[in-house]
Amino acid sequence: MTSRRGNKTPRTPVATNCGYCPLREHPAELWCTLCKQGLCSDCKVHHRSVGSTKKHEVLPIEEYHKLLNFVTNMKEFCGLHGKKFDHYCVIHNCSCCTGCLASKHSKCNNVLLIDENLTQLKTPRMLTELEKRSKQLASDINSIRDNRKENIKNIEQQRQKIQKEIVNARKTINQFLDKIEHDTLVNLTIVEEKQIGELDDVMLEFVTIEKSIKHINKYVSNIKNFGSDSKTFLATCEMEAKLEKEEKSLHNLYEDERLKQRDMELKFNPAFASLYNEVKSFGDIIVKKNPVRIISARSRQSNNSRNQNEGATVTVFGVRKPTCLLTLKRSISIKKGKRDNYITSCTVLPNGKFIFVDCSDKRLIVCHEDGSHNRDIPLPNQPWDLTVLGRQRVAVTVPLEHAILIIDVASGLTIQRFDVESQCYGIDFSDGKLVVVSHRDGIKFIDLEGNVEESLSLSVSNVWYVAVCNNQIVYSEWNTHTIHCCDHDGKPLWKFRDENLRNPRAITYDEEGHIYVTGRWSNNVVAISPDGKQSKVLLSKSDGLDCPTGVFYEKDKRRLLLCSSFQGAVSYYEVTIAGQKSTACSIS
Repeated sequence: MTSRRGNKTPRTPVATNCGYCPLREHPAELWCTLCKQGLCSDCKVHHRSVGSTKKHEVLPIEEYHKLLNFVTNMKEFCGLHGKKFDHYCVIHNCSCCTGCLASKHSKCNNVLLIDENLTQLKTPRMLTELEKRSKQLASDINSIRDNRKENIKNIEQQRQKIQKEIVNARKTINQFLDKIEHDTLVNLTIVEEKQIGELDDVMLEFVTIEKSIKHINKYVSNIKNFGSDSKTFLATCEMEAKLEKEEKSLHNLYEDERLKQRDMELKFNPAFASLYNEVKSFGDIIVKKNPVRIISARSRQSNNSRNQNEGATVTVFGVRKPTCLLTLKRSISIKKGKRDNYITSCTVLPNGKFIFVDCSDKRLIVCHEDGSHNRDIPLPNQPWDLTVLGRQRVAVTVPLEHAILIIDVASGLTIQRFDVESQCYGIDFSDGKLVVVSHRDGIKFIDLEGNVEESLSLSVSNVWYVAVCNNQIVYSEWNTHTIHCCDHDGKPLWKFRDENLRNPRAITYDEEGHIYVTGRWSNNVVAISPDGKQSKVLLSKSDGLDCPTGVFYEKDKRRLLLCSSFQGAVSYYEVTIAGQKSTACSIS
């Protein structure tokens, strides 16, 4: 069937039956690209086990139909002139009719006549070369991605190196200041002792003069009472000479400045003033952009193929009912602080580090991927929930402070603080905005400058956690054991309540929109379908769960981080899907 201009209308794929069954009545589930036949569920097993066909490349039948539609729906007629494409312009990489050739490609010097080149086009060499180039391009993209990841890792290591250099520079400066402080204090002591010594010498001279004067006074008194006139005259002359001598001694003290008042003060080195005024930092952080050498596509492709063969494993997938399997990869015991642990939330940074919120001890706990303790980040009051903003930044709610803190995990510093009107609890980050929920004021959308851009009123209270999943807002109402879902206008979409879920707490979700919720009283983790109609208990008390609260799904690695509230027990699960490669969990 063609349109008025001769272009074929899109073809609706029809059911493809198995090409190996005798009656060919069974629907095909796979398509063999080499045998050019469909394979049903029974024949595909035989096809994989036979030596001559087990290495054939097969496609899901849906992918084959898409490929068939792509080839079938190729346009053969020009939509502008209604004429058949009979030329191909190599310069512009496009098909053209005689009308296009006259109007748009008259100056192009490399136009091929399709009919004359069909023999060449039908040879597999062009498709093989196209496939080769496509694979090389994909390999180059992988190389660039790996290079960028390595660059990010290098930047993190460089930050740590620079941080150590700053600390060492500070130590060197401290040592230098300690030395000059010591030298200055020693000099101060020497100057003090010298001045006190000189003053003591003056005091000794005063004592000598004072004794001489007392002697003169006593001698004059005796002469007055007992001496004759001639002796009195002679003694008076002698005492006058002695007195003049002492007066001269005192006058000499005035003349040589030994009686001047002495005061000590510190005249600071002017270099310190310039240090305060001119030095504002240890130095500038300079980013150098250097060309990088990306591994060639061929060698990368060869290495990838070799590595894949060495580490290959065989996975058997089911056909009708895929199943979500959780495999425990690691158990962690969180280090106890000054008080008993009360873990209310958890997350994973892009660099693989775990972060836990300890409400009781007013701290964030940072652990390495192997579970070893990295650091504690003290907070001003009891935190509740957190969300990741970037490679090293998280936003933390502090309900009693009516605040949201933006924290740099690498340095442990609070780089921003947003004050809100009421106690805020659950938090998520979506489309560049913080999504925050409180008991009484509903949900608020806050930009990274602290401005409230939008508010949603809720018909329920006692909401402690929130998550934004595929433009839908999901929140847990703990006292009614209910999970709610609404759109961005606050319109209710669905509500989930089940006896298997009691006191729902933290919420997370996978790439397909399945919701994972912890049940604190029911001691379990429940998965809920995107439409809220189906659910499945993934983990329970028999798996060792005890009052679980925090949960986080790491999408790029398909791993689930789970923590209990009081025991400080953390579990890290690998999510494996049997029967479906692109879905994180199937609920049936």
